[in-house]
Amino acid sequence: MGTTELRRLTDEQLHAFATDGVVKIPGALAPDVAAEVLAAVDARLAGGNDLGGMDRRMWATDPAFRRFAFETDLAGYAAQAMASAAVRIYFDQIFVKPADTPEKYFHWHQDHPFWAVTGDQVCSTWVALTSASVASSALEFVRAPTARASPTGPTSRRTTPPRA
Repeated sequence: MGTTELRRLTDEQLHAFATDGVVKIPGALAPDVAAEVLAAVDARLAGGNDLGGMDRRMWATDPAFRRFAFETDLAGYAAQAMASAAVRIYFDQIFVKPADTPEKYFHWHQDHPFWAVTGDQVCSTWVALTSASVASSALEFVRAPTARASPTGPTSRRTTPPRA
């Protein structure tokens, strides 16, 4: 699943992560891997699990998610971005958000306050398994490196993004 040699993030990508707390890595996941994971999501949905909009810890029970978590280059990209020698998975999570889902189901929030971990070397990876745009269902980020390690509580009650 992973490439034979991990592609190095560019200086521009590393700078973006350091200054904005977020970086886009085009082609980070091979199309065949995305298709395999999407098929696993579809199988969960077909099996009667509507996911309630989300599901988590699939890597522990589903071979496709396990391969996605441990055999792709995503952890390597996270390690590069955080300048870390190692990366550990805290949990994996699926969000099923059909196009034009009302905002009330997916509020603006910071991930970090929901986690039982602290520090600067904590990050999320987000992968669209289907075509996504901001107008339809794509994830949006507020650029700020301190947002990754904010000690404040969850901000899930926001319905519009905080703007600097």
